[in-house]
Amino acid sequence: GSCDGRKTRSQRNRIAQLRFFLLDHRKDYANRFGHRENSVLGTSMTDAERDQIDKEAQEYISTCSTLIQCLKPGGRDDVVSEQQQEHKQGVVRILNQYLKDVCSIYSRQRAVRVKRIIDKRRFTRLEADPLPATKESSIPPQTKEYDTDLTADEREAFQQENVQLLEDLTTTVDEVR
Repeated sequence: GSCDGRKTRSQRNRIAQLRFFLLDHRKDYANRFGHRENSVLGTSMTDAERDQIDKEAQEYISTCSTLIQCLKPGGRDDVVSEQQQEHKQGVVRILNQYLKDVCSIYSRQRAVRVKRIIDKRRFTRLEADPLPATKESSIPPQTKEYDTDLTADEREAFQQENVQLLEDLTTTVDEVR
């Protein structure tokens, strides 16, 4: 009786801890620029830390799921009335739904991280591929003129600013969705 209540509360608390942890670290976890200190974004989470969060979250979810299944009524030593059995089944359903909702939070965060890693790799590949001469000639002459007036450092600063603006735009679009 009371032992089952403690087990149920314990599971609810474990799931809530995971939920709060995921929500508290959401921005740092999903931030693609987190591998370096970035004062604008205020993050310093490394990819190794993100990988550790993935590993521990998956283990935590698996453990919670297993422990919830242990709460199901019907074991050999579980002699309860029909009403108690229905109550236990309801509690197990609620805990499973809560865990499913937290898994959904984790899955969405993980999907954003994976998408950003893929986008970053694509962007890096695009940067590495030089533009063919035919495309360069299609650039208006005044643009070429401005490019020659900029130093390499200025071009790099503008490039980084463009990446930051793109990231901010992507984040805003993701939040709107």
